[in-house]
Amino acid sequence: MKDEWKRFFLQWVLPVVIFIVVMVFMFASFTANIKQETVTDYEEDMVVASGEYAGNFTSSLRKMEAVSEALIDVIAENNLANFGASEILGPLVKDSEAYMALLVAENDKVVTEEGRSFQGTTLSYFDSVMSLNTKGVAFVRDDEIRGNSAWVVKMPVNDSAHKCVLLYYPMNKEVLGRMVTVEKDADTSSFSIITDKDGVILSTTSNQSGFSDGSNFWDDIASGNNASTIRRVKTRVVSLLTGSFEAVIGKSDYIITYCPIKETNYILMVCYNKLNVDKDENRQYRNNIKRLQWCLAVMAMFIVVVTFIQIVQIYISSKNTNELLDKADTDQLTGLKNKLATEREIKEYIEEHPDTLGLLFVVDIDNFKKINDTMGHAFGDEVLRELGRNIGINFRVSDIIGRSGGDEFMIFLKNLKEEQNTLREAQKLIYFFRHFQVGDYVKYSVTASIGAAVFPTNGADFETLYKAADAAVYKSKRRGKNQLSFYDDRDRTPEEVAEADAHLIDISRKEE
Repeated sequence: MKDEWKRFFLQWVLPVVIFIVVMVFMFASFTANIKQETVTDYEEDMVVASGEYAGNFTSSLRKMEAVSEALIDVIAENNLANFGASEILGPLVKDSEAYMALLVAENDKVVTEEGRSFQGTTLSYFDSVMSLNTKGVAFVRDDEIRGNSAWVVKMPVNDSAHKCVLLYYPMNKEVLGRMVTVEKDADTSSFSIITDKDGVILSTTSNQSGFSDGSNFWDDIASGNNASTIRRVKTRVVSLLTGSFEAVIGKSDYIITYCPIKETNYILMVCYNKLNVDKDENRQYRNNIKRLQWCLAVMAMFIVVVTFIQIVQIYISSKNTNELLDKADTDQLTGLKNKLATEREIKEYIEEHPDTLGLLFVVDIDNFKKINDTMGHAFGDEVLRELGRNIGINFRVSDIIGRSGGDEFMIFLKNLKEEQNTLREAQKLIYFFRHFQVGDYVKYSVTASIGAAVFPTNGADFETLYKAADAAVYKSKRRGKNQLSFYDDRDRTPEEVAEADAHLIDISRKEE
């Protein structure tokens, strides 16, 4: 039993305790680090979201080019020379999302869909648009015809280097808001800005008075922000890299992500209100902590269940083992301890308590063979069974009582406080046998010859003590049976001892 619990402690309890200590330490460490990780992950998610917004622009620009190219091809297949400007440009505006189209011919002559013509060089952005490759996209803050901000798509006609069509797609606060839904996805205080590489604002959804089309974003946020941080971020923006930084805009703190719009030289800035970001981060942090706590709770529950199962298994195993041991140590007829168990327990007590006072009785049933021969073995078994059932009534539960032979019993009384107690306990046993009877209808009085030896006076080990008690049994038999004798005759006066010895000598002579 002790070995099982020791093995259980080493295999389960100790590892579980170590595991719990490690988990508590890890939980404290994770709790300290998870906040920063949550902030980092959240800002990375914002950068990813900005990239998706920028992808909306790229997809939209590609769609503009594809639609424009398809319309130009249709017109070219029907021989451009047979059409007037209105016949060419009208369908382009009608069948696309463009609000205006211009036809550029030789000598930079420009014709509108209404047929009005003028020299293209009068437009301030004309040269920059025409310097694009055979086709491309450029942003103009003012188209200088209708006063709109627009994406200008340049499409060649019949692969001509001198003839092309310019399609104007609106680019304003409403269009930007449809492309970048940050105010809907994050909060209404967040906004977006499109700038060129130098930071000049092309369009914005901001209601902040500090931002307006044509102003410089870096100049607008220079006040109240770290100059070195601004220079570092500007360098990354010019290099068309992505990232984020914190800045004060007006009286509020913002986290600003920057991401290039592919196939252009423009930058999308998404400005998130830091107060709301912090709220979201804290909410996500708490959710992460809850998930971690749930994981720990599940693990703890698993450990408790496994430990409980192990304890139950050990209990059942030990119970079965104890039952088997008890069965192995029990005399089946009397229900007392058998000879091996009795001797083992007495030896263990003597070894563990060498300085205490103890008393060993050896009980031998008188004329037991005669009982078997005259009254039958069944009655003899009943005598032993009744003796085993009743003899323990006179003694403590902690005392050791066992059957050591066919008709022999041993009783070892532990931890007697005084020498006088040895005589008192002997009187109890004498009284018991004076009144011990067996039989349902005819009562048969059973007597015994009893020997008593005192530990450690008559023997400091079991073998010596047992020999002393057995010698005392012999005294009782020689003195006429049905009595109790101490090895050292402490229960008799010197005169009684002398008389008993004389009687023994007389018996011996007669036997000779």
